[in-house]
Amino acid sequence: MKTRNIIALILLVLICGLAAMYLRPDFKEKECEHNFYLSDYLAATAAENGYNEYTCLNCGETYRETIPALGEKSGETEEESMQEFTRTLPLLSLPAYSSSDSAAISHVYYKAEVMDIGGWKHEDCYEICCSESKNEPSYRRWELGGDYAEVSGTIYMRQGASTSYWLEFYDGEQIIFTTPRVSKESPSAEFSFDVTGVEYLTMYGWRDGSTGSWIIADNIYITTAE
Repeated sequence: MKTRNIIALILLVLICGLAAMYLRPDFKEKECEHNFYLSDYLAATAAENGYNEYTCLNCGETYRETIPALGEKSGETEEESMQEFTRTLPLLSLPAYSSSDSAAISHVYYKAEVMDIGGWKHEDCYEICCSESKNEPSYRRWELGGDYAEVSGTIYMRQGASTSYWLEFYDGEQIIFTTPRVSKESPSAEFSFDVTGVEYLTMYGWRDGSTGSWIIADNIYITTAE
């Protein structure tokens, strides 16, 4: 009986302590360090708004950014208006067919800023993970279905990075394009290449050294075939 009373007393003290902590006016739960990714999207039309929906990998919080309706030009049908506005799409925002992991491409939360080696701040951008090992490549693959014509974009060195980085693009097992390398000497690289007839496009990120894993892309764009 005495042992039961002691155990009950200990439990009561623990419960009272926890209750007192949560009821303190200055108590705050630890804030989540959000890591948002594009989890859903709806394309805008000439008449209707669309949206991009982002979800935090850590806590599940979501938010949506509205894509305004495209509108129509005088004398232009909705179909013609849609064709003009949807010819160029953000490749990094498109749903992936497969990926090495969720961190291969990270959407930087729209309030965050990432600084490149030249001191410029990039908001609402993407960080692309670059691997040094062929055994553990960092990649993302998209199903294009032969419906696209060109990929173009610019990559940037992150501040504090000290090696060289580049991207390789494959059509199946065949390499079709390698970007110029970015380094301290060449901190950004603009590129474009043809993807006509490509069914599955895979992008690999590579780096020379063991320090620093990420490069910046405001986005990489893909243009639909005519």
